[in-house]
Amino acid sequence: MVFNIFKQLEKQYAWSKRTFGPGERTAGVIDHIQEELQEIAAKPDDLEEWADLLLLSFDGAMRMGFKPAQIMKAMRLKQVKNEGRNWPDWRTAEPGKAINHIREPDADENFALKPVALKCEHGRGPNEYCAPCGRTHGRDS
Repeated sequence: MVFNIFKQLEKQYAWSKRTFGPGERTAGVIDHIQEELQEIAAKPDDLEEWADLLLLSFDGAMRMGFKPAQIMKAMRLKQVKNEGRNWPDWRTAEPGKAINHIREPDADENFALKPVALKCEHGRGPNEYCAPCGRTHGRDS
């Protein structure tokens, strides 16, 4: 069985709305994320706490009106953006501190994210019909 992140996010969001109510709940989601970060700091080897953090992040984005496809696209584009940035040598970083990209004047403003043509798990790309997925993929699939 292939895991479908889109269906999982839709299922999780439906449960969240039933359980915690509708609406943005931004402050509540952030508060819960802060609690989870403390739990991760206390037990960084507990995968369930990391999963909680992911679920809360997805829930917060969906409560702001973003759809699963938009969230996945934003993740792909952010990865492309991060890969295009300059980063310091990790060996020179202070242990226990964040490693941030090298800030260059106007780099973020001039960085144009171009659409990324990705293939589905069956190897089909944009504008190709995929029988297992049951649809023709677009640029956002």
